[in-house]
Amino acid sequence: MKIIKNSTIPICLALGFFDGVHLGHRDIIKMAIKKAKEETGLNLEAKSCVLTFSNNPLSSSKLIYPFKERLKLFEKLGADFCYHFELDDKWKSLNANQFLEYLVSNFNIHAFVCGEDYRFGKNSAGDIFHLKEFASERGIDVNVVKHKTLDKKQKISSTQIRKFIQDGEIETTNILLGENYFMKGEVIKGCQRGRRMGLPTLNIRIMPDIVQLKDGVYRTQTTIEEKKYLSLTHIGKNKTFNSNETTCETYVPNEDLGEKYGMEIKVEFISRLRETIKFSSPQELINHIKMIDMGFQPSF
Repeated sequence: MKIIKNSTIPICLALGFFDGVHLGHRDIIKMAIKKAKEETGLNLEAKSCVLTFSNNPLSSSKLIYPFKERLKLFEKLGADFCYHFELDDKWKSLNANQFLEYLVSNFNIHAFVCGEDYRFGKNSAGDIFHLKEFASERGIDVNVVKHKTLDKKQKISSTQIRKFIQDGEIETTNILLGENYFMKGEVIKGCQRGRRMGLPTLNIRIMPDIVQLKDGVYRTQTTIEEKKYLSLTHIGKNKTFNSNETTCETYVPNEDLGEKYGMEIKVEFISRLRETIKFSSPQELINHIKMIDMGFQPSF
C-alpha cells in the first residue's frame, strides 16, 4: 500500500482510526473506494485514501491489530493510499477546524467519508455536523455511513470486539471482523518440549500492545510460506510444565514442517475448544492432543 503525506491528486478520504477493520469500518473504506471510482468516471482520476494513527491513541485499551496489519487489510479491501500520523500532543492540541484545515491544505480532498459517530479535534469537539458545515463551504462532498449492527440491535464497535476477544468468543469475533481473527509473528525457539514428545510446535511472541485473547486451546488455520494447514493453538501458560510465561504455541498435526525459526507465520483462530488444563503427565497431554477432532475445513 502506498503511504502518502500530501497529494494534489483528487482524494476521497476515509476518516477514522479503524482498529480491527471490522464490518463497520469496511463499509466506510468501501464507500471511499466507491466515491473515488465515481470521480474517476468523471475523468478526475481520483484515489481512495484511508486516514489512521500509527500509534495507539487509546490509553485505556489495547489494539485489535497493529498498524502494520491494518495497512495490509486496507490494501486487501482495495484502498489506494493511506495517510497516517502519530497522535501526539501536537495533534491533540489542534481544534476541529485546525485539524480539517490541515487536511485540506495538504490533500486535494473531493470527498470525506466517515461513520455516524466520527469525532475529531481537541477534546473530540468536532462531529459530523461540524464536518459537513466545514466541507460545504469548500465544495467538498461528505458521505456519512450508517452504523453496522449485530442482529439489527447493537452497533458493531472495536470496544465490543475487544471484549469478545478477551472472553474467547472467537466465532462471534470473526463474524464482526468479516474474516478470521489472526496473529502474525516470527517463529521463535521455545523450550522444545513438544519436539521431544513428538509434537513439535511453532511458537510466536504475543505482542504486548495487542488485546489478550483468552487463554485456552483453539482450532486454528496456520499459513506457512503461503500454504495453509489445519492446526491447534494454545494461548496461555503451560500448566502441565508449571510455566509462568504466556505463549502462543501452534501444533500442525500430521505434518513434518522442520524448523521454521525466524520465519513469519499467520495463525487464524476458528473456534475455542477448551480452557487450559494441567495434565497429570506429558503422556496424558500427548494422548489428549491426538484425540482432538479438528472438525473444520481450511479456507483454501
